[in-house]
Amino acid sequence: MKDDSASVDMSRDIRVLQNQGLVRGIAASVWHMAGECVILEDLISYGQVGLIEAIDRFRPETGYRFSTFAYYRIRGAVLDGLCKLRGLSRRTAEKARFSRGFQELHIQRSGDGDPASQEIEQLWGSLQESLRDGVVLFMLSHMSTEFDGGIEESSESSILAREWTEQMNRAVEQLPRPEADLVRLVYFQGLSLSEVAAQLGVSRSWACRLHQRAIHLLRLSIERYMNPPLNSTTLR
Repeated sequence: MKDDSASVDMSRDIRVLQNQGLVRGIAASVWHMAGECVILEDLISYGQVGLIEAIDRFRPETGYRFSTFAYYRIRGAVLDGLCKLRGLSRRTAEKARFSRGFQELHIQRSGDGDPASQEIEQLWGSLQESLRDGVVLFMLSHMSTEFDGGIEESSESSILAREWTEQMNRAVEQLPRPEADLVRLVYFQGLSLSEVAAQLGVSRSWACRLHQRAIHLLRLSIERYMNPPLNSTTLR
């Protein structure tokens, strides 16, 4: 038994060493996105956590490539770490939350699948869904006011932003209780889905499904507001 355990540990260590370039590359891309005084080595450390999680959870029998599976785990861990950092400008915090939410939806929809293995119809359908989700994520990510360093806006843009914020708040209030709680914790308080899962007493996979459902319901509400049927009431 000891020999088997040592063999597993050695294999794990080898895989960690083999994927250091992937970790550093992903951390560097997020670091460039942040565009401010974020320490690259901190992001690399977060990425190492994601890599180890990927190694422990990867199952070859699923047919996915390890590099594809690990990419999303590493990037998610780096984005989670970035969102936890204090002193970020408002714009950087917004970009981090948007990127994290967009990736979580992609993983939930594709199941860590390799885009290269999908048919063109699947890819096109997935792209359309992602674009529609992206509108909601963009709006949610720009609603937090707890960060400093926001850019001054003209009166016209401020009024428009305020109007959309009010509509999104109404849409969140209309969500079922679990979905509304999750949205507030993730997008207003900056918690990761793992942290939200622990706080709500559910598994992370369940929190991911709850997140997907919340964004879908918000999307329907916003689309109804933007294109209301004749003789119908909107979110107002």
